[in-house]
Amino acid sequence: MTRWEEFHAIRTIRAAVGRLDNGWEDTACLQVKGGGHVLVSSDHMGAEHAYPGEDVRSLVRRGILEAFSDLAASGAEPAGLQIDVRAPDDFTTEDFRAIGLAVDDALALTGGLLLQGSNLSRGEFGVSSTVLGMCDAGRRPLRRHGARPGDLIIVSGPFGGWDGALALLNAAVTDQLTDEEWENLLTDFLDYRPELAVGAALLSTGLVSACLDCNDSLAKSLIDLSYACGHRLEIDLIDIPVAPSAQYAEAAGVASLRRTALAGIAGDDRLLFTVSPADAEEVSNVVFRQAGRRPVTVGRVSAQLGVGAVVRNHDGIEADLGRDQPTTVYLPGFSPGRRRLGLTAYPSAGRRFCPRQPSS
Repeated sequence: MTRWEEFHAIRTIRAAVGRLDNGWEDTACLQVKGGGHVLVSSDHMGAEHAYPGEDVRSLVRRGILEAFSDLAASGAEPAGLQIDVRAPDDFTTEDFRAIGLAVDDALALTGGLLLQGSNLSRGEFGVSSTVLGMCDAGRRPLRRHGARPGDLIIVSGPFGGWDGALALLNAAVTDQLTDEEWENLLTDFLDYRPELAVGAALLSTGLVSACLDCNDSLAKSLIDLSYACGHRLEIDLIDIPVAPSAQYAEAAGVASLRRTALAGIAGDDRLLFTVSPADAEEVSNVVFRQAGRRPVTVGRVSAQLGVGAVVRNHDGIEADLGRDQPTTVYLPGFSPGRRRLGLTAYPSAGRRFCPRQPSS
């Protein structure tokens, strides 16, 4: 059986709808009276996405923060969250409490309120999160459309941390890491968060032509950007900033930097945005002042029409970038070794999910 492809599936759904907007965005944008905007996005995290031994609190928190990452890419200020919970019959009071703790964890980072308790249904565990954000009148939210030929392509931080950490865990080689390297792995794998401050800083400049988040990989986001603007992109692999765990994975021989930094499928909620060369320094300075992060230029929008990107490697050899995604899997060897895979800031709560066959 041939697997469905996302672009084609979305186009098919939209073609059957008579009433729809013309955008191709992760976040819906509604203008309200007075000129402000309401931003809405949603995401889902289910038991099939849990790493072996992950608890309810950790899994739900990850799902909620993924949804808020879309708001970060629009520059919106988070206003609230609502959730839809599907739970098996044997869920306990402690399991439901763990969901509440996860919601509180996420909102403590992002701001906003839980707008309602939740809608509940029975079945395999999963939580769908719908997040709402606001942009004041006079500030048009950032969108992925608008990049122009000659614009620089810039990212907000390093890539490959989550997939590099996963590669090390799958290979069961974490005992080879130093204590400092292990702490970096924990941060890359468990403590990523949406870059709301970066998005707000970008919005404040009024100079960003396009913006989107990269929680489905840098490669996918680049193709999404190309599709939105109608022009091909030129990327220099050597310029992509790389997270510590991606470097450790390559040194251990379990994953290449190209695989983790460019095609890594999850966890790096960085922002990808475009600005004109004349405005790049000003935008970088604003982001640094307001968010403490210095963005990095990785390429530019070409004048060539079409969808796609060419990537130059360290030897100057060019290759077309595809949109097909590798599958993120938790392999049978998945192991933190002698150390405990957890963060003291978030004590475990709720049941732990058992190891399973490899799943996406």
